[in-house]
Amino acid sequence: MSNVRRTPQQGRGARRVAQLLEAASSVMAEVGYQAATMTAIAERAGASIGTLYQYYPDKDAVLDALRVQYVKEFEAPWAALKAEGQKLDLKRLVDSMVDLFVEYIARRPAYLPLMTVPRNSARDMGTRNRLREHLAGLFRERQPDLTHEEAFRIANMTMQVLKGLSPLFDGASAKEKEAIIGEFKVLLVEYLSARLKATD
Repeated sequence: MSNVRRTPQQGRGARRVAQLLEAASSVMAEVGYQAATMTAIAERAGASIGTLYQYYPDKDAVLDALRVQYVKEFEAPWAALKAEGQKLDLKRLVDSMVDLFVEYIARRPAYLPLMTVPRNSARDMGTRNRLREHLAGLFRERQPDLTHEEAFRIANMTMQVLKGLSPLFDGASAKEKEAIIGEFKVLLVEYLSARLKATD
């Protein structure tokens, strides 16, 4: 079972949950999901293991909570990009999209590794698809004759391309990272130019 045991709404309990999730994010960024333990998470948070188990019955529950948190954090700037997207030409849209993604994975290094841990629940799939739905909506606004299925497929391909940034960043210098980002922007402009022909 991987449901959250307690859902604090405000005050001390909510702060404690925030501390626990911040600790979990930090531990999992360092050692990965498989190697992370509930004990290590509790220690990093300065909490007892019993406190952690009051809120999360197992590591899968922690993973699910982190995924929801990451998507909520990412959703606001993603939605803002969607709102501004119609005003941007494709190159500037791609620049904004890639820069937003790079900034987020720098702030949350556990994001990509944890979003790719296999989970089969319908709720988890819905969480993971929310960002793709934002992108799909943006693409449909730019090219209204796209079906939802087509727009979602393009959004999924775009997200898969963006995910490719992370492994290429490992061990790369700041200068090399900038070059890699530039190459990804070229790649996405070419791909989206071909798929969104009606707008640019």
